[in-house]
Formats: sequence, structure tokens, C-alpha cells
Amino acid sequence: MARPLVAGVTAFVMLVIVVLLSMFGGIDQAIGADFQYQCDTALGPDPSSTMTLTPASGSSPVSPSAALTVNRYAPPTGEPLDADATDRQRACLSAMRSAPHQGAPLQTIETGFAARCAREIIASLLNRAGGAGAPTRPLAPATMTAAVIRQASAAAGAGRCEPLESAGFDDASPPRLEVSANVASGPLRCPNPTAGGTVILPDGLAAQSLCGQLVAASATSPGDLVFWGYQRNAPTRVAVAIDTTTVAGVDPVTGDMIRVPMPGGRDVHVKRVLGGAS
Repeated sequence: MARPLVAGVTAFVMLVIVVLLSMFGGIDQAIGADFQYQCDTALGPDPSSTMTLTPASGSSPVSPSAALTVNRYAPPTGEPLDADATDRQRACLSAMRSAPHQGAPLQTIETGFAARCAREIIASLLNRAGGAGAPTRPLAPATMTAAVIRQASAAAGAGRCEPLESAGFDDASPPRLEVSANVASGPLRCPNPTAGGTVILPDGLAAQSLCGQLVAASATSPGDLVFWGYQRNAPTRVAVAIDTTTVAGVDPVTGDMIRVPMPGGRDVHVKRVLGGAS
């Protein structure tokens, strides 16, 4: 009698152990998958993988108007990165110090004042391209992007949309990152739309691509930033969305503003940095 009882208890204990290992293994897998999703969202798709990653199960969209906090995977400030990590892992951990945590892509089209103003500003720039009032020198893509977002967000606060004068591009220096109410303190260098006021993007294409919340292609809205052509963990192209099918950016050959179809492919990321109605 004792032997069957012992055997039964042993089997039950083994079953519990197997279930627990399975549960914790599943948790580890979910965390690993979410970490890779955060990496792909910040750095572009991993060139060594053909998988299309998705956020953690049950993850909901994170509104761009929600307060931005340090990414949950960001290493503590001042802590050196793991020397044994791969180049991709180190780049990802470094990016997490700036990039907000990503949930599922936003599914709502933005209809706020800032988005409408961004579309008007882009239309004005396209109309002036190559003509009177156009910038006197080729535009730097990140400078154009920062200027449009800065102007659209400032217009929303003022309640009126003003065109972006060519003088906004004449400064030889790209827009300086100002530590103000709409920029989180510490290592997080991306603008926080909840603070209101002017949205100041960081300098440089790679830094800008870390900001904002991921947007589904079907919800792409005026003023959303579109990054693509990722190489070495950073995009090579950026444009400002006009609608779900069209973007405006800088021609890499002429330096002029041009309208082009929305790019396609695994390495296209749409990010929303403007706050608004949705």
C-alpha cells in the first residue's frame, strides 16, 4: 500500500515541477520575444532573422499622449553594457536608454490640430520646392523632419497653423535639443507630448528614429514619421507622412522636398511623436 502511495506522490511532485518549469520557460520565452520586438522597433529588423516579431501577448497600444518612461529593458544609468553580448544586443540595450517602451502598434488615425497643421506645412514646402522661397541649400533630412514637427506642435499650442518659412532651414546647425518641459530628464532624450508646447526632436536621423510610438500602416496619419532603409541598426531614410499612402521627404540626390509613395517592406517603421485628439 505504501509503495503505490509513494509512487503517486512522486508522480504528482514531478508533474508540478514539469508544470512550473513549463510556466517559467514560457515566461522567459515571452520576455525574450518582447525584448526582440523592442529591439526591432528601435533598430530596425535583425538582418540575421527573417521572423516578423510581435509585441508580448495581450499588449495593448501605448498612446503617444501617455507619459513616456524609461524603457523597462534599459540598463541602469552608468552601468556598462555586457561585454559578452553580441553587437546587436549591445546596440539594443543602448537604444533602450532612449526609446520608449512599445506596445502593439497604434490603430487610430490622428485627427488633431497638430496633425492637420503638419499636412499643411508639408503641402506648402512641396509647393515651394525648387521655386521662390525655397531653401537656398539642400535640406538635411533630419533637419527637415525636426523643423516640421517643431512648427506643427507649436502651431497646435497657438491655435493657428503658420507655414514653415525657409528661414527655418537657413541655420547651418540642425535644431538643438533643448531640455525643456516636453523633454524627459535623464537618459530619455525623446520628447514627451503630454507636456504640451513645442516638440523638439533630438538631432540626427538615428536618434529621431528611437522616438515616438509605433503606428500600424493602416493608421498612418499626417505628421507621423516614416523611417526605412535600415543599415547597421539605424535608418538611412526618413519622411513625414501626408496620409496612409504618401509621404514627403528629402530627395537624397537633389536635396529638394519631394512627394513619394509610402515605402513598403519589413524595415519600414512609422512612429508618432505629435500628441493630439486620438
